[in-house]
Amino acid sequence: MSPKIVIIGSTGKLGSKLLDYTYKNNIKITAITCFKNKKKILFQKKKFGVSKKFILSELKDYTDFINFLKNRIDIIYFLDFGSFSLTYVNQFIKFNTKSIIAIANKEMIIAGGKILINSINKSKNKLVSLDSEHYSLKNSINKKAKLISTAIGGLSNPSISRRVISQVHKSLKEYSSNEIFVQVMWTGTTRKEFFFFSFFGV
Repeated sequence: MSPKIVIIGSTGKLGSKLLDYTYKNNIKITAITCFKNKKKILFQKKKFGVSKKFILSELKDYTDFINFLKNRIDIIYFLDFGSFSLTYVNQFIKFNTKSIIAIANKEMIIAGGKILINSINKSKNKLVSLDSEHYSLKNSINKKAKLISTAIGGLSNPSISRRVISQVHKSLKEYSSNEIFVQVMWTGTTRKEFFFFSFFGV
């Protein structure tokens, strides 16, 4: 029997890629959601043969989706953004157990924190982090490791970004070069820049 899979945020970049992957590998998707991109979600439903779609900015669809989460679901993906999705995961864990909850939504993790993780564990569901920073925190840090992680988005002045990096580097003086793993990621969008900087020092 095929697993029942739900994708929250199917019209975004991650959701679109996941749908492409599942389609190519003959994996059926039970339901998809978007916030208000009606045109794209209707296209996805038809192209990928998805059983149900929900446009969550519409009251009827929102109510129907809340009720839909009472059904047995094997895997639910949170590929959207914003802490409001905590409403959906809280509803989900009331009616599901031994399911996989895959989260790429940073705001959910930050806002839900320990309460969210404990609630998922208590419901006997499995939390899988899809975000690179969250995955690293879970899998790369032992009790003796130290992590400093900073993120700055949308800085129009690159010199400010570089000063922040310089200040972070000063905090690494207590570590030798072979004890530090540094990750710096830059993405240019028009005149704005985004970077994520992290290091692990053992």
